[in-house]
Amino acid sequence: MPPRAALVVGLATAALLAACSGTPTPGESETASAAASPTARRPPVPDQVFAPSSFWYSRLPASTPTDPRSTAIVRDLRAAAVEHGRPGLPNVTLNTHDYTPPLVTTTPSDPVHDVRAAPGCRLHPRVAESLRGLRIPDDLRPAGGSDHEAALHDPATDRYTDLWRLTRGADGSWTACGGGSIQAASRSDGVFPFPIGTTATGLPFAGGIIRADELRRGRIDHVVGVAVPYAAAAPAHSWPAVRSDGRNPRGQVVLRQGQRLRLPADLDVDSLGLTPTARTIARAAQEYGLIVWDTSGAVSFRAENASAFSGDPYPGLLRVGSGWEALNGSGDGRHQPFPLDRLEVLPVDYGR
Repeated sequence: MPPRAALVVGLATAALLAACSGTPTPGESETASAAASPTARRPPVPDQVFAPSSFWYSRLPASTPTDPRSTAIVRDLRAAAVEHGRPGLPNVTLNTHDYTPPLVTTTPSDPVHDVRAAPGCRLHPRVAESLRGLRIPDDLRPAGGSDHEAALHDPATDRYTDLWRLTRGADGSWTACGGGSIQAASRSDGVFPFPIGTTATGLPFAGGIIRADELRRGRIDHVVGVAVPYAAAAPAHSWPAVRSDGRNPRGQVVLRQGQRLRLPADLDVDSLGLTPTARTIARAAQEYGLIVWDTSGAVSFRAENASAFSGDPYPGLLRVGSGWEALNGSGDGRHQPFPLDRLEVLPVDYGR
């Protein structure tokens, strides 16, 4: 989100292709059989929006260094998750309807708009310039919650756009409180230049969001964005972030926004007793890593908003009542929560 405001995410509420042989990884068939492929209302946004060389799509080596404070950071991250969860248990959630954008493909037939500042908001001149001449479908439905995010991909012009607090007026015009576009997206590094973008870090939604079809397949082949309650206060941040809205009111040992985490490469994810959804995210955390891209009211991941589909795909994909249940063991004793305490923190500016 823009640096002037904190996104409240989640309070309202992977392996790589298993070898060249195509053999599914353990548990993958269980996920894939849960539901038919989600039906998007428009052509799907490509799995890779940015350059193939972008950090978003780079698999971690088997051995990675750790931040000297890794153990203390993970301890305090778990404590923050407990603070925002049930007594004694951490709260980790997956946003599917509120505080997560629809990923929408635009076409040359969609109306062109200059998105203007919403009442009470002021757009930086570079942001305002970046939001001119934007194709926006008439049937676009931004996210629920207070942030009304949306993410647009225009393959005809190779333009990618994030929007924050997007609202359509009675006259059909659109206003927003933040956002921006990346031109020549397929050749870009997948980072908005300061001060453009919607997340606190300037990292675009399309890089780290979890696709519904990835949950169906049981495989995520990219770095996954994660939002956390507390992070180092601005201006401290870690590459590839270009800014931060971090806060650390209690003086905990915290991550910088933009810093990365992973599950150890030798961890047997299939032995952890996770739900299929949590297992899929854990594999991605192991092979590609997580990146802190926002402040939130809980430790939270974003899945593409259900509004982009002809029907809500998540009841069938998650097989539980909510993204929170999918990552917290669903409360039935059959599954364990997402393994926050097994994460390792990579050094500041890792991969730069």
